[in-house]
Amino acid sequence: MRVLYLEMAFLGVGGFINRKMQIIDYLPADIEPVLVTGFDARPYIDLPRRLRYEFFVLAPSSDKPASPARQIGRFYWYHASPWMKHVNEMIRRYRPSLIHTANSALSNAPAAFEARRHGIPTVGYQKGFEYRGRVERFVLRRGWYRHHIASSNSVAERLFDLGLPREKCTVMYEPIEPPVNGWADGRSGDKTPVVAMFSILQPWKGQHVFLQAIAKVAKTYREPFRVLLAGDAPNGSREYPERLKALAAELGIADRINFQGHVRDVFGILAQTDIAVHASIKPEPFGRVIAEAMIAGVAVIATRGGGAAEIVHHEQTGLHVPMGDVDALAGAIERLLRDAELRRTLGQRAREFALREFRPDLHAEKVVALYRDILNGS
Repeated sequence: MRVLYLEMAFLGVGGFINRKMQIIDYLPADIEPVLVTGFDARPYIDLPRRLRYEFFVLAPSSDKPASPARQIGRFYWYHASPWMKHVNEMIRRYRPSLIHTANSALSNAPAAFEARRHGIPTVGYQKGFEYRGRVERFVLRRGWYRHHIASSNSVAERLFDLGLPREKCTVMYEPIEPPVNGWADGRSGDKTPVVAMFSILQPWKGQHVFLQAIAKVAKTYREPFRVLLAGDAPNGSREYPERLKALAAELGIADRINFQGHVRDVFGILAQTDIAVHASIKPEPFGRVIAEAMIAGVAVIATRGGGAAEIVHHEQTGLHVPMGDVDALAGAIERLLRDAELRRTLGQRAREFALREFRPDLHAEKVVALYRDILNGS
């Protein structure tokens, strides 16, 4: 069985790529994976040896303001049309048994449409929340996709609200490969504790809320602690990263913050982290960075909403705070800084949950079973 994995994303590497790389090595020998992306993913990820890989760089469209109709036109001419042509070429070259697309039903609709025209079933992975619009409803109701995989129950419910039949969607949490060197119980011990946030740098991810919370903690918690902020903005944009650095200076905490930029070895960061913070100000579809911290045995603070609330159980495997609430986030950070035993307990429970729920081998089994059901006509 040859499976063609398609990632159209023109903003750069996405969660689908990380997710798929986690399970490639767990696919049975009779499945031949081929990955095709709309950007060069090699600077961001390590590609498995058994994977065939090609990329097709989509030309950037104009970022000038435009009416909705003109924006749709730009999307079609700059992205959808060339991508459809490339998908046709990949179908002719590889003759896949099945196509698995990434991240969004709407953005990958051109590929699903072409696949159906060739009689090839398509599985759509839904990483994030689909927008509530007429076009999205149209795509989900047309049946171009044979089935959808949602990254959380929250993501699945959005699809159902848009008209997708419930029998056409399966929820599968993202797979996380545990760190090779295990985990360090107690983390810093007697050393200076480390508070870290690692995520793509975008305003909705809430790094500015995190910095404001750190500034509040610094005023009331007199013991030393260190802060790591890892991640970079999509497409190399410097606007938000520079805003964050300016905010840190304005708050008087610039000397406390270690801006690390893009980090490929997330578990290398987590190995020196005592408290991992998730500060999104909008509901998180799943929260991969949360899951990675949990599997590394790090105490997690997560904002309440979406998939994050599904995988972090308040006071059991982590702490919840309301989205955008600086005072609540500062209080949770200070609480964990003051209570090393609570950090250890939450981290250990989180790791037990993560090792059970995010197993790549189990995820691969479920995906392959779905493939076989589809190809067998089930």
